[in-house]
Amino acid sequence: MTFRQNDLIEFEDNEKVMVLDAIEHRNNEYVFVNVVQGDDLEPTETYKVMMVDYTDGTLQKVIDPNILQELLPRFEKRLREQIEKEGIEG
Repeated sequence: MTFRQNDLIEFEDNEKVMVLDAIEHRNNEYVFVNVVQGDDLEPTETYKVMMVDYTDGTLQKVIDPNILQELLPRFEKRLREQIEKEGIEG
């Protein structure tokens, strides 16, 4: 299973996240997600980087600062390019 932009993931604790981007890095897939709330999936100001673990079908929050330092600039660049391409204003 590969995650794509706008995929909605609901965890066992009922927390919901919306995938903003997914990348492969060092033979792992990582997703950049925004926590959403309510039935209308209102975005929050909480974002997470999560690693996809295909062996047990889980997502694990990335907390290693070294990995985050490598991934966050890549996610930022890809999202910035997408915003510019689509003409989205913030």
